[in-house]
Amino acid sequence: MGQVLYRSQLGRTVALSCEALALAGLGYAIGNGSGLVAGAFAAVAGAALLVSFPALALVPLVLLYLVPAASSLLGLHWRDVVAFSFGLLLLEWLRSPSIPPRILGGLALAAGFLVLILMSALGVLSEPGVAASVAELGTAVLVLMGGSYLGARGAMTHAVRAVGMVVLGVAVGALLTWAGTRGIAGGTGTQLSAEARTTLIFGNPNFLGTFLAVGAVLLTVLAWRRPPRLFHLLGAALVLAAMGTAGSRGALVVYGAGLLSAAFWLQARTKAVLAATMVVPIVFIGVGALTTARVQGSAAQGIDSATIEASPRLRFQALQLALTLARQQPVSGVGYGRFPEYAAASDDLGVPFNTHNDYLRVWAESGLPSLLLLVGLFTMCLHRGSIYARADRSGLGAAAFAATSAYAVSLVTLNGLASAQYSALWALLAGMLLGAPSPTHAPYPPTKK
Repeated sequence: MGQVLYRSQLGRTVALSCEALALAGLGYAIGNGSGLVAGAFAAVAGAALLVSFPALALVPLVLLYLVPAASSLLGLHWRDVVAFSFGLLLLEWLRSPSIPPRILGGLALAAGFLVLILMSALGVLSEPGVAASVAELGTAVLVLMGGSYLGARGAMTHAVRAVGMVVLGVAVGALLTWAGTRGIAGGTGTQLSAEARTTLIFGNPNFLGTFLAVGAVLLTVLAWRRPPRLFHLLGAALVLAAMGTAGSRGALVVYGAGLLSAAFWLQARTKAVLAATMVVPIVFIGVGALTTARVQGSAAQGIDSATIEASPRLRFQALQLALTLARQQPVSGVGYGRFPEYAAASDDLGVPFNTHNDYLRVWAESGLPSLLLLVGLFTMCLHRGSIYARADRSGLGAAAFAATSAYAVSLVTLNGLASAQYSALWALLAGMLLGAPSPTHAPYPPTKK
């Protein structure tokens, strides 16, 4: 697997030089200047393992959810390890002489999107933005690009299983935290009050709830397979229960929209009608019930519930402001990461509020070209994924496609690109779908008989 063919000696030299620079940089970060040799040695050993066994890139991805995001080892965050691991896979992928054009197109969209975001943050075309926030987005994009290599290698089974286990782990953690710190006897309304919603590793209940909603879509579609898998049915129920502890109304919408979009994209008309009949009423009832429970719970604890009732109004005002900024500077945007500043200075909002819609945020902060590249990238991943999923009898492709479509929907309800911890798993599945072989082609590289 580690054997690679090269187009030319020059291409090989350039690729190896880039890898050497990346390894040296990681070694310096690990050693923090003092342990450079030991850090570089560990980086080289890790790089060799990744090149020989690409599936090992899933290990640091899993560690991202086990280790708090704010923690670091000698200045190196787990987010950076994840980005570096998938960056190495991408370099190995680009050194190959036989990348299909369909994958090159997706990689070009992802690279172009990341470059435009970086230019916006550095103030090349607009006012300087927040360069530090690009690290979160950059990690997700690198995971997507490197994930295409894993998809081409036929590692869909490993990826879906790893993602499913991470989601189940987060769900169990959310339920235990909710039960242990609030006490089940406290009543559902009190549990879902403004100050009592579970946040866990994400620090925000909407992020946790929506993350679990996308995971619930994955497990639900896995349970659709024939015969039904009891493990996946129970897993989906567990994740949905954990999603309830976050009290996120947007999460319910994402869950329903993810199931419906997957059913229609995959042309499963019977399942689409069944899902629509069951899911849509449940979503509407659930949103109303969550709103009532949160308002009553907040009132029971003496907490002002005005923010719950005002949330839709604030989001609508943020939407209007984002559209206004997008019209004023449609090409360059106002600078990546700067929308909260404009919200705080706005007469309507007056607080550093965000758009709660990443498509609008990307347009307002970094311009229409960035938005078009992002939408084009998702469209290509979903198009390739639908072709692969229809031909994949295992059902894993359909599950990965459903979760990816749910993730794309979720960016309408929150700013998921600003958190690598939220986006990394779903970026992996999107990249896997982008790189997955066509039904008439063998996985890359072709296996010898």
